[in-house]
Amino acid sequence: DKGSLNDSDYSVLDKVKEFCLMLKNEHDLDTNMTFILSDQHGMLNGYSSKNYSIYLKNIKVEMKKRGLNFVRLSDIWKKGRLTEKQIREHAKEIDDEKWSAIRIAEGLEKTASHRGHEDAKMGAKVYYSARKLENPLIEKEFPNSIQIVFSDDKL
Repeated sequence: DKGSLNDSDYSVLDKVKEFCLMLKNEHDLDTNMTFILSDQHGMLNGYSSKNYSIYLKNIKVEMKKRGLNFVRLSDIWKKGRLTEKQIREHAKEIDDEKWSAIRIAEGLEKTASHRGHEDAKMGAKVYYSARKLENPLIEKEFPNSIQIVFSDDKL
């Protein structure tokens, strides 16, 4: 739940910019790198919208400086008519048997417990449900693209 940029943020943006330049200079490949700013995940995790809104505003400025594109996840949700209610309902429908069959369930629960969820399992199910329901919307928004998910609690 951070409100300001740190050295890791600047480093990631610089490395992505360098990567795009390397693809252009060494392989003559033009890339269109678009970051999806996951404001909705912050909301689902109960983070302060005041904090993450300031953070997102500041990181967008840095992305623009580097010629990197971005879109807010909330815009993708809105376009696809995805709601928090739908996600929470989906999460409630995942019973223990289904949850135990999900390969990444344990890791998601650990992450949810570090993010302050009182019920780490439900926090993990909500995140899993969000990703499951939003992925088709992202794929529709960015056809013929490669999606790379980057998450680092240090960022």
